[in-house]
Amino acid sequence: IIKHSGYKCISIGENSDEPLILNSVLVGCAIWVEGKDSSTPIILNTVFAKNGIGVHAYQKKEIFGGANVTIANSIFTENQEDVHADPGSKVTVTYSALSTLHDGSGNITTAPLFVGSLGGDYRLLPGAPESFSQGGDFETLKKYVPSYHLESAPIGLWNE
Repeated sequence: IIKHSGYKCISIGENSDEPLILNSVLVGCAIWVEGKDSSTPIILNTVFAKNGIGVHAYQKKEIFGGANVTIANSIFTENQEDVHADPGSKVTVTYSALSTLHDGSGNITTAPLFVGSLGGDYRLLPGAPESFSQGGDFETLKKYVPSYHLESAPIGLWNE
C-alpha cells in the first residue's frame, strides 16, 4: 500500500523488462504508475484509487521507445483519468473494472464495493458479485505468479 506519495507512486523506465506489480493499493498520487522509455511493466490485481492518472505510459528519452504496460484483474476507482498513453506507447487493460469502458477483453464498468475505502481498506466486501470474485484472468495470473493456487482469479485484491 502506497498512499499520497506525491507526484508518482511508482515510476518504471529505461528498458525495465516485465517488472511485476501485484496485489497492490496505491492511493492519492498525481500519477499512480508511470511506464516510460521502453519499459514493459505487468500490473496484476491492483487497486488504483483517487489518483490524478491511474497509469501513464510515454516516451521520455529519445534513445528509447514508448512504454508497453499490461494490466489485468485490477480496479480503477475515483481517478481523474484511468489510463493515458502517448502515441508511441501502449496500455493494455483486460479483465479489470474501470470508470469508463476501455478496449480489452473482460473489462467491466461495475462500481466495486470495498470494505472501507474511506479508511483505506480496498478489499472487496464479502459476497462481492461474481464479476469481481471470479471475473479475473486466471491464465495471466498463473503465468506471472506460478505459485498462485486458487481455482479462479478475482478482479481486485486477492488473499488466500
